[in-house]
Formats: sequence, C-alpha cells, structure tokens
Amino acid sequence: MTSKIAIPCVLAAALCMPAAGAKDEPAADPTTPYRVQYVKKQFESLIANMTRVAQLLEESEPASARAIRLAVDQAQRAFIAQDMDKVMEYLNQARLALARSTQTRVVEELRKVLETLERGELETVDSRRLKEWKDFLDKVNDLTRRQEAHQKDAKLAAEGRKLSERMQKLGRRLEDLVKRQEKVLDKTGRLGAAGEAVQKIAAAREEVRRLIADQTELKDRTGRATMGQLLVAGADQKNLKQRAQALAGKLDRLAGDPKVAAALQKAGAGSQGGGSRASGSKGSGSQGSGSKGSGSQGSGSKGSGSQGGGNAAKAAAGHTSSAAGAMARAQAKLAATDAGGATGRQQQAIDDLKAADRALTEALKGLGAGSPGGQLAGQQKQLARETSELAGAVKDAMSAAAKAGMGSQGSGSQGSGSQGSGSQGSGSQGSGSQGSGSQGSGSQGSGSQGSGSQGSGSQGSGSQGSGSQGSGSQGSGSQGGGQQGGQQGGQQGGQQGGQQGGSNLDRAAGHMDRAAEKLSEQQNADAAEAEKQALEEMKGEALRLGQLARRLLQEARKADLAKQKEKQDTTAEETARLAEQMKRAAKEGEKTPGQEQVGGASKSMQQASRELGGGNAGGASGSQGKAAQQLRDAGEELARAIDHARHAAQEEALVKIEQILRSALDAQRAISRATLAVYGKRGKDYQRPELLKLAKLSDGEGALSEKIGKVLKMVKEEGTTAVFPVVLDETRGNLSNLQKLLAQKRAGPLTQSVQKEVEQNLEDMIAALQQEMRRRQKKKQQGGGGGGGGGGGGGGKKPPLVPPVAELKMLRTLQRQIYSRTLTLDAQKRAGRLDRAEAKLQHKIAGDRQQTVEKMTRELAEKLKRQRRQ
Repeated sequence: MTSKIAIPCVLAAALCMPAAGAKDEPAADPTTPYRVQYVKKQFESLIANMTRVAQLLEESEPASARAIRLAVDQAQRAFIAQDMDKVMEYLNQARLALARSTQTRVVEELRKVLETLERGELETVDSRRLKEWKDFLDKVNDLTRRQEAHQKDAKLAAEGRKLSERMQKLGRRLEDLVKRQEKVLDKTGRLGAAGEAVQKIAAAREEVRRLIADQTELKDRTGRATMGQLLVAGADQKNLKQRAQALAGKLDRLAGDPKVAAALQKAGAGSQGGGSRASGSKGSGSQGSGSKGSGSQGSGSKGSGSQGGGNAAKAAAGHTSSAAGAMARAQAKLAATDAGGATGRQQQAIDDLKAADRALTEALKGLGAGSPGGQLAGQQKQLARETSELAGAVKDAMSAAAKAGMGSQGSGSQGSGSQGSGSQGSGSQGSGSQGSGSQGSGSQGSGSQGSGSQGSGSQGSGSQGSGSQGSGSQGSGSQGGGQQGGQQGGQQGGQQGGQQGGSNLDRAAGHMDRAAEKLSEQQNADAAEAEKQALEEMKGEALRLGQLARRLLQEARKADLAKQKEKQDTTAEETARLAEQMKRAAKEGEKTPGQEQVGGASKSMQQASRELGGGNAGGASGSQGKAAQQLRDAGEELARAIDHARHAAQEEALVKIEQILRSALDAQRAISRATLAVYGKRGKDYQRPELLKLAKLSDGEGALSEKIGKVLKMVKEEGTTAVFPVVLDETRGNLSNLQKLLAQKRAGPLTQSVQKEVEQNLEDMIAALQQEMRRRQKKKQQGGGGGGGGGGGGGGKKPPLVPPVAELKMLRTLQRQIYSRTLTLDAQKRAGRLDRAEAKLQHKIAGDRQQTVEKMTRELAEKLKRQRRQ
C-alpha cells in the first residue's frame, strides 16, 4: 500500500468523526447515548487502524508513517475517547449543556487531528509542540476570563449590599453639600456690584494677562521660527511693546486716581509697594522700580514709593514699563535675526508682566478682604475642602466597587479639561473651567505658563498666587498652578483619577476654589459661574452614586450560589483536564510551561466550589482570585515559552521547506525533460505511448501543485514574509496550468516556457532558504560559543523566514518571467499555434501576475522603509 492510497483513506475516516458532535442531533432522544457510544467505538477502531497503517508504511513511506503516528499521538493526548465517555455520562444525567459543549470540544480536537494528517511531511516536532502550546495558551486565557467572571459574581454576592449602603451614605453627604453650595450661589447672586476701584484694577489686570498670553505665544513662535519668520515676529514684537507702553501709562494714571488711591489706602492694599517679590528680570528687580528698577523686595523700595495708597498700581506700572523695555530689546534682537537673544528678552518681559499681575491681584484681595464677598469666600473655601474630602471617599468606594466587578473606572472623559481632572489634577493641564491660565491656574488664566515661573504657581496659586492649592482640591500640579505643576499634575493626576474612579467632585472642588478666589476679588459674576459649574459636577456625581448603589443591591439580591457552584465545578473540571493534557504533552522528565500553575488553579477552584456549597461567598471569592492569578501566571510562562519556541520552529521549518522544494525541483526537472522528449516524438498527432506519457506527466505536475500548496499553507501560517507566499502561489498556479496544458496535449514552447519558470522560481526560493540557513548558522557560531545556543534568543521579535533582499530578487525574477511569457505568447499567437480562447486565458494569467508583482513591490518597499525607520 502506498501513501497516495493510505493517507486519503485515513483522512476519509477522520472526516466522519465530526458527525458525533452535530448540534442539530436531538438532545432529548434516548438513543443518543448509544449512538455516541457507537461513534466512540468507531474512533477507537480508527486509531487502531491508523497505527497499523503507519507500521505498514514504515519502510516504503517513512514520511507518511510519521505523519500518521503524530496524528495518533495527538488524538490520544487530546482525551478524545474520554471526552466521548463524558458526553454519554452527561446525556444520561440530562446535563444537556455540558454534553453539548463537550461534544463541540471533541469535534474541534478531531479537526486538529485531521489537520495534522493533511500537513503530512510538513509537520515537525517543533511546529507541533508550538501549535500545542498555542492551543494551551488559548485555553488558559479562556479559563482565566471565566474564572475572573466567577470571582466577580461571588464578590458581588458577598459585598454588594455593604457597598450599596456605603454608596448611599456618600450620596447623602453629597446631597448636603449640594444644598449648602446652592445657598452660597444664592448669596453670591445677591451681592452688589464691585466698587469702581475694584472694577478698574480688575480690568487692568485682565489687560496684563492678555499681554502675558500674547508675549508667551510670540516667544514660543520665535523659538521655532525660520530666519525669514523672525522678521514677522519682529513686527509682532513691536506691536506688543506699544501695547505694554500704553498699559504702563494707563496703570500710572490709575495710580494717581484719587478714588482708587483712597480705596487701596483704606484696605491697606499696597503699603509694601504692591509687589510680593522681585519680578525676576535683570532690569526690573535689582534696585527697585523707581529710580533704578522695580523693587527687589516689593517692587518699590527705592523708587516706586514705600507708602501710599496708589502704590500697587504704581508698582504694576513700573513692572509693565520694564516689560516694555525688555520687549524693545527683544525687537532689536529679532531685527538682527538673533532668535536666542530675543527669547531671553521675551522671557524677561513675561516675568515683569507676571510681577505686575501679582501686584494687582494682591490689591484686589486686599480690597475684597472685608467685603461681603470676601466673607462669603471663606464659606466657599470650606465647602471646597469638604468636597475634596468627599471626593477621596468616593474614589475609595468606587475602587472597591470596581474590584467587585461593578462601577465605572472614572467619572467622566478624563476630567473637565483636555488632560482631565481626576484625583490629582483639575484642569486642562492645570485647572479651572475657563482654562485657569493656558497651562496653569487663575480666573481667566493667571499667566500663560502657569501664572509665573516663580510667581503664582510656586505655592499653589493661592495665598501667593491666584488660586488655593493649584485651583484644584488635590492640586493642579504638585502644589500649584505653575508650569510644571499644572502640566504634570493635570496630566498625571487626570489620568490616575480617571482610571482609579476619580469622581466629578475633584472638578467641583476646583470650581469652588476658583469661586472663592473670585469672591475675594469681588469678581462676583465670575464667582457665580464657577459655583454653577461646581453644582453641575456635584449633581452628576450624585446621580452616578445613586445608580451604582441600586445596581449593587440588585446584583447582590439575585446572586445564586448554587448556580455559581455549578459553573465553578465545570471550570474546575476543564482546568484539571487541561493540566493533565499539559502533563501528557511534556517530554519525559520535563514539564510543559505553565503546567504546575494550571494544576494549582484547579485545586484552588475546587476549594472555591466547596466554599460556595457552604454558602461562604467571601471565602470563595478569595480562592477564585487565587485561581485566576495562577492561570495568569501560567499564561505568562506559556507566552514566554512560545516566543522562544517560535525561533526553533522557524529554523526547523527552513530545513523542512528547503528539502521539499529541492525534491519538487528534481521532480520538475525530470518532468520538463520528459515533456521535451515527448514533444520531439510527435508527428501530426501523438500516438498512444506518447498520450500515456503526457497523462503521467500531467498527473506529476498536479502532484507537485498539491505539494507546493502544502508548503504555501505552512509559510502563510508562519507569517513573516510577504513575497515568499506570493512566489509559492504563483508556482502552484503554474503547476496547475501545466497539468491542464499537458492533459490537453499541449507540450510545445508555451508549456516548456512555463516549466522553466517553475524551475526558476524553485531555484530562487531554495537559494534564499539556503542563504538564510547559512546566515543563521554563522550567527550562532559567532554568538553561541561552543554549544550553538547563542545568537537566536527567544525573547525578541521573530525574524522573517527569508530576508527582504532575497524577496526583492524573487520579485525581479517574477517580472522577468512575465516579460518572457508575454514574448512567448505573442510568438505563439502569430505562428497560429494558440487559439483565441487559450490566448485570452493565458493573457489574463499574465495580467493577473503583473498586478500581483506590482502590489507586492509596493508592500515590500513600505516594509523596507519601516525597517529603516526602526
């Protein structure tokens, strides 16, 4: 018996097996168990027959015998017969769902046995082991997901009611805060308009802040400008300088306004010059803002006046004037195309303007200290603190709910700003609904870069800046709204808050802080807007808490521990069976990766099942969590082993494919010679001996086509090359075409040309494989040191089966073949040796090949580009 007869017979027998698991078989039919028993006997008989066939083929067809033995071994290690027994047991017990799922598993295992047979000589020990481990990993991942779901159910049964009560309690606390915040909003609405002095100072401060934003934007633009763009930047800098000069004059006039001076004098705002610290620039803080500067200890020690009600505005005017001077120097640097020198002066201008901002902000706070708004600000700050504390409690509760499988992992998109506001940050890289500074904090943005590199961000933009604790309950930054604080706190905090269940309450607290700041400055309209935003966040959170509390209670009420136990039993049984499969799959004296962890998980599941049976949902949840972790550990170990095995399997595949292609090339060369000989013996027509020879040659081309098809499937599964599968597919197509041409008694130039193409393709692929094998061997010798283990590694990215350069050469060969085929077709057509229908077919084949080569060339070019970038 030859393999051509034996293998199809075995395959046909195996193909009958899936009928045992047909889902449309009536489950309630009392004869079903007997039919399953009959199928099992058929299967056992099949295995015995396959073993005998393998023995018969041992000497004549060793490759076929080996493939059959691999399939038999796979069937035995998959517990197919035992699973059939399970199906009968479940059917007799009327456990139809389990019977059906086990039956489905039997069908799947039989299909895998069939695939092993189909692959035949292409199946290697390493490739089979790799597939087996992949299958184990899929099962481990599936079991892990199911076990995590079991744990979630048990945890909800144990903790659902307690968590629901906890959420309800937090909801009541939040309702109280909402009522108190509504009262503050109502009082804010009844506050009178701010005095004339406050309005004028606030308006001036807004102009300062707009200048800060515009100057910062220009500085950033200057840093990345081309030489030509610096000229445009110079014109923009001139405009900003003029605005700063005009604003300095306005502030100077404001300092002389009797009403403003009187108000400031009465409030005591400005007795130290209106500036808290030096502005930081070289021309604005060394000796004071009067005769020699803008004041090293308060922007006024030697020139801006140490006493006097108009001192805050006067100090701000001095800082702004100093900023205008820095802008003039930046303008000159820009005219000289000195970008580096310009940005330094621009930063000096920004620092001076921030000093002006601080002076005016302190003045506003002083004016509002004794006002009704100032007093209300104290109440608002207290509410902000309580809301922040509640936010922490809510996050803890949400985290507990999430661990129990309920609750959302966040309280909104990622916060109220572009980077979120979660637990550690409350703004768009800082805080505040209006931006609180483009990257920091404050009413409308107290500084484009976080209210000052040394100013209103160092201590939280609060007492020494423009917002308490970074305008957020946990800070829009480490402790404030400065550059790094706003960016890092907002980004990191927003992400953490969103992921850990950070509530809307953090954002609400941020809005409250901003409202308190505005109230202290008598900016009542802005304060009311922030209070409304806080209420909106709080009410949204109250709704979410209520919904979650109800869901937790519902889940706890409907928990069915008996049903949970049944599910856990099934998972435990499948896990134990997987552990046994992994044990059988291991080589003697070794263990399959992850085998011990899977066995341990099975025991943990059995413990969980006993606890569920005893009504101990909490204890079951702990055992289930342990089982899930053991499965995750098993999955990780398997994944590492698979990664390493891929390299070994690929090297084995290289050798196997090269051997098969070399065998195919030898066979094709023999067929090509025979074709040429038959064609030379033709007369007006072929005689019977030649016809028999052509028929045999046609069958030979067909057999080669099937062989190349198996190699193609293997290469596609390997998945690291783009062109190699295309060349194989083209070769297979050519062989099928040759089979047809020879069967049609066409052994002439066209057929011979196609045969040469097949030989050329096989030669190119063999050369590429041999070159890659030599390269890898050399690499091992250089890096392995004696044992040959170096150089390969198991943890890195799997290399391609053949390098891109070899694939490029194959594409070149394909293109040459298309050109040669086109010339041959043309010559055959002109000589009248090709009928119209055949000519049309052959031209279509050539056209399709041309499109394929064009597509693969583009893909290979993109692949090479990606490699260069990496």
